[in-house]
Amino acid sequence: MDKPNSMIVSGGNNVKQTIPVSSEGKKKKKKKNVKAVEALTVDDRKTRALIKSELRNLKSMPKDVPQLSAALAMPKDYLVPRFGGSMGSDPTAIANPWSRTDVTFPLSSAPLPDEMNNDWCPIFVFRDALRFGVYPFVVGGVSPSIYASTFTYKPTQGIETFPRVYPCKWTSGPVLHGPVLYPGRLGNSDQHRGFLLSQGNVLRINTNPSSYPVGSFVLITVKRLSAGQWVPQAEYQDINGGAGTFNYVATATGYYSFTINYSQGGAAFMLPLLPGNFLISAGGSGSTQTCWAQVSLPFYTESYEFIDAVRITGVSLMYTNTASPLNRQGQITGLLVPKGTQWLQYTSFAQVAQDKKSVTRDIVEGAYGFLKPTSVDDFNMRVYELPGDTVSNTDEDLVFQLYPESDYLCLIANVNIDAGQSAYMTMAASVEYTTLNQWISVKQGVLSDIEIKEALEVFSHIPQWHTNDLHWDDIWSWVKDTAKDIWSGIKEIAPIAAAAIPLIL
Repeated sequence: MDKPNSMIVSGGNNVKQTIPVSSEGKKKKKKKNVKAVEALTVDDRKTRALIKSELRNLKSMPKDVPQLSAALAMPKDYLVPRFGGSMGSDPTAIANPWSRTDVTFPLSSAPLPDEMNNDWCPIFVFRDALRFGVYPFVVGGVSPSIYASTFTYKPTQGIETFPRVYPCKWTSGPVLHGPVLYPGRLGNSDQHRGFLLSQGNVLRINTNPSSYPVGSFVLITVKRLSAGQWVPQAEYQDINGGAGTFNYVATATGYYSFTINYSQGGAAFMLPLLPGNFLISAGGSGSTQTCWAQVSLPFYTESYEFIDAVRITGVSLMYTNTASPLNRQGQITGLLVPKGTQWLQYTSFAQVAQDKKSVTRDIVEGAYGFLKPTSVDDFNMRVYELPGDTVSNTDEDLVFQLYPESDYLCLIANVNIDAGQSAYMTMAASVEYTTLNQWISVKQGVLSDIEIKEALEVFSHIPQWHTNDLHWDDIWSWVKDTAKDIWSGIKEIAPIAAAAIPLIL
């Protein structure tokens, strides 16, 4: 008689017990794994083959490489190892900020920008703390969404003045851009500060004409970023005793700034530093308007005061369809967009789907993508807060680069059935930052340049866009089955599995 199969488990008081396991139970478990394999798509099979090859290579790599790979592929769930060596040796803190947001398709019953389509929902995610995500947002209700800010300016005759502009904070109505809408610039020498305006948004600028001498006037010029240039769009002239208010309605979506010119007849004249304010308004008066939302890194606004410099190591974007099975009709496409481009160039599903680097699947499968680093420069520490000359926070400037310095993710869902447009998106990042705050634990970085390069080599072979229809148990079973001839023991497999699992979600 054959000896029955058995397994040893730990019981109470550290007593080991032997429990028989029938061959029938084994067959059932094996059958479950077979079903998981049969459900694989062609892309999934290719992905798993690539990962299996990379897993073999990892056996000779330092232990921090798998953790870095995991943080790159699934930043929501894995802490990034602290960088060291030439990437910076200051003690740092780490975090995994993420957000889950309901997807909103542009409404066919409401005005929308020309670059939008009722059937398309474009979503962009950047390696940027101040402009982390951009996506459509429907502003409805009686009250408009209003973001307001202040500025200071020093009118000088015959000289174009660049106002000292501060970030726009949410004041009332729907929260379109999160708590703060941050400005951008073209480079370190650019004195313009550009804010995102969707077509139809209103920019209201208030100055102080009562401070101008009789016979003098100011000329406010509103500019829009186009092909790397600030191009004038409209001008408004105000004199002493004038209204001091200029309303500009954006005729096209883009980034807008404004400057001030002062003219005084006769001798040259210079006024003292004057205060002003402006606001950005969307929707309202009972109307509904579809706009672009620009949001910062989750919880960055609440945290930036104790953050000195930040490194965004990993970035991910997941689209999850929650419509009923009957209405899950459509497609979804993803693309890694090259740095230095304008995201408004990639709002068309038809255009992005035919790009040679894009990946398109059925909407029912959803989509998960992570931002691949293309250079070690992507891991540079960046400073977004430009401090003033005093300890006061009111003198600071927070600004990002309008043309991205790193590649970014573009995902567009194409669904022409209203009932099938129900979904949510998850944006996440793995972050390392420096801080002087005594309440935050910091440690020295240990990740070497060699380990960083090895992790980049691993990632160069792995596809970055995947479906999310496979379950955790099936993936975990596959990882163990694939890795058992490379490693022995669950403790050795676990860190490698952590790096591999996100790549097939």
